[in-house]
Amino acid sequence: MVAYGVPGTAGTGWVGKGTVTASVPASSTTLGAYAPANQSASNTDTINLTNGAAFTVSKSISIPAVKAPNNKDWPAASTSVKPSVAGNVCSSTWDASKPNGVTVDPRCNYTVYTINYSNTGASAGAFSFKDNIPSGMTYVTGSAVWSGNGGVALAEPATAPPVNFTVSGNNLSTTVPAVAANQTGSVSFVVLVNSTAKPDGSNTGNVALYSTTDCPASSIDTCAVTPTNRPPVTVSQVYSVAASSTAGTSTSDSANPLPLPASNTAPENNLVVMPSVAANGWVRFTNFVVNTGNGTDTFNMKMGQNSGFPANTQFDFFKSDGLTPLLDTNNDGIPDTGPLDPGAATTIIVKVTVPPTTPVGSGPLSARIDAISAGSGSTVLDSVWDQVGIVTTSALVDLTNTAAGSTDANSGDIGAGPSNAPTTTQTATPGVAAQFSLFVKNNDSANATYSLSASQSQTFPGTLPAGWTVKFYASGTTCSASTLPAELASITVNAGQQTGLVACVTPPTTAVTTSSTQSIYFQVKSTTNASTGAIVSDIKFDAVTLNPTNKKQLLLTNSQSGQVQPGGTTSYVHTLQNASTAPQSCGPFTVTVNSPDAAWTYSVATLDGAGNANNLTGQLPALAAGAEVKLRLTVNAPAGAVDKFINNATITVTDAGTNACGTVNNVDATSVLLGNQMGLIKEQAVDASCNGVAGAFSTNTLSLKPGACVIYRITATNNGATAVTKVFINDMVPSYTSLTATQPSDKCVGSSNVTGGPVAFTNTPGTVGVTCGADSVVIPSGGTLTMKFGVKLDPIVP
Repeated sequence: MVAYGVPGTAGTGWVGKGTVTASVPASSTTLGAYAPANQSASNTDTINLTNGAAFTVSKSISIPAVKAPNNKDWPAASTSVKPSVAGNVCSSTWDASKPNGVTVDPRCNYTVYTINYSNTGASAGAFSFKDNIPSGMTYVTGSAVWSGNGGVALAEPATAPPVNFTVSGNNLSTTVPAVAANQTGSVSFVVLVNSTAKPDGSNTGNVALYSTTDCPASSIDTCAVTPTNRPPVTVSQVYSVAASSTAGTSTSDSANPLPLPASNTAPENNLVVMPSVAANGWVRFTNFVVNTGNGTDTFNMKMGQNSGFPANTQFDFFKSDGLTPLLDTNNDGIPDTGPLDPGAATTIIVKVTVPPTTPVGSGPLSARIDAISAGSGSTVLDSVWDQVGIVTTSALVDLTNTAAGSTDANSGDIGAGPSNAPTTTQTATPGVAAQFSLFVKNNDSANATYSLSASQSQTFPGTLPAGWTVKFYASGTTCSASTLPAELASITVNAGQQTGLVACVTPPTTAVTTSSTQSIYFQVKSTTNASTGAIVSDIKFDAVTLNPTNKKQLLLTNSQSGQVQPGGTTSYVHTLQNASTAPQSCGPFTVTVNSPDAAWTYSVATLDGAGNANNLTGQLPALAAGAEVKLRLTVNAPAGAVDKFINNATITVTDAGTNACGTVNNVDATSVLLGNQMGLIKEQAVDASCNGVAGAFSTNTLSLKPGACVIYRITATNNGATAVTKVFINDMVPSYTSLTATQPSDKCVGSSNVTGGPVAFTNTPGTVGVTCGADSVVIPSGGTLTMKFGVKLDPIVP
């Protein structure tokens, strides 16, 4: 009970408000048991001083003193409710034939709201309120009762005294025109708790707004503005998930655990089939996971049942890009989707790598992939099956963009596809075709004919985006030719031979204002059984970037940061690209550098392909569509620069030509560091023979099989003006790998100008730490220290 004192000087029309808040203390051990929205609750008490009518109003979840419509008992009025089942099972219309007027089904949940009012003033007056019921609940039509006429439903609308009542969806407006002094009353109604009701209360809790005047329904939004209290309602969380082969599927399995289905059948869509995999090869499956519960949840992903895949088969889970591994965001040791809001969906790529001992001709090989609700304590899951038709000796048919094919770890098209990233991306404008060269190699011992098809996803038979077309023609065809040869539906390739063709991918003619990239998957599929006795196929991944017609665009990449000592110099390399639609040229260009710090100086040079610098004086020459040029910004710090000061230099490139392609800029942030200035870069390369000899080092992601070897190279460079001493490089052997038996011969070396030392590589047997350096080493300005170490990927047994 809260008592308020009214000032003795207050007169008619005085309004006072007080807010009462109850909160769970931050130090309470039970704080985590409450959803953030439920860790505090507030009521606003409003006092209107008047010598006329004055009302006390409250909103509650409670059964009123009067009967429900048709003189029935009300449904239970509970503040702790469960979401109802989705669909049309639960009625939101009062039904006089039901015992409590609502659907009798344990899956259907209702509660009762009551608005109580009392005229505590000195004279009669009108009372109005509006209640906009939140989206997590639905007003049960025909369920509202006024206490002055218990057992009888208010008409919808009721437009004459003693009560005016209108309903528009979930919005209720009520006016009692004449309430005598000291008279009390109530209006009660039933709501259905929707399947979408959230446990955090964000779409279930609300207040009613009232007025002590006669508010017409047409203006009640501005007339009734005083809030009631917010009655507490707790919605229990329902954990539910749908895993499937098809985007948009939200139907959970009818059986758990899910048996292997015979086909991919709606509405559950629980089977993804890829035609083949080569022994010692890999195949990717696209699975979809939807949070069909009513609260945020995280779903662990794991292989739940193996039906045919041999031991040592590796199952890896990636995000939709096929490159980023799923992380264990809830620290339970299992990769997961990360938190998903109710109704949210995510795409999971499952990469399955089979060992070289996989029997050729075996199949089908199937695995059940489970999406497991972490919030439920792993008791709720849904599944999808990923299946390979047959195991081959190698890719009996190989579809590539070039005769030689690409072996890139992410976008390569040699072997079974599709790749993680597009092998080739062509550009197009609305209605104008992009041309792709395709090569079909028959690695079988017999001649074969292959059907040709295309899709916007790796699922075949698939569909193309609305308005897009793909047509196949003989090699040598030009898609822009006024007359095209006969379209190909299939192609015949002799045993051991390769045949080329052309694919013309045409976007719709509808004009676009921004660029976008559309994935295109091509498939070749044998029309008769191969030597293995099965149909074989290959899929490759390409893409089309659709640009606006006559698009003008400049790109400057990218803003950077670095360090410098007082009086020192550092440089940043930027790339200016004309990304306009051909044949749109841009330029010439003016290049300016702006900084708020007058003592700092700057110079700009262009770099040729060999990295040679040419100081820029005057304008930068024009660039043709697709062309680019590298710009080096050199920043010179004053001798009096203060430690930890940050200089922000803006390099701006403006098209000064007649085509007016616009202006682009980057901001380079240079920090002043009085101490030593060391830079560090880590690269990796494939050790193809696991003999300590590395291929080409780069920072690109590698995609390798179990048993493969990698060599890491970490280079520390002294970018400062003075020498540094006592330098060590420390790193760790990654999880699921081990140091190779044969390490690189140059595991720890300094550049020719490094003195002191000697430097040494160390690793304590049985530990994962690796170190390179020495207490006595001296690295001068520009000198480097480099550490290399090799690891082997562990086999993973599912």
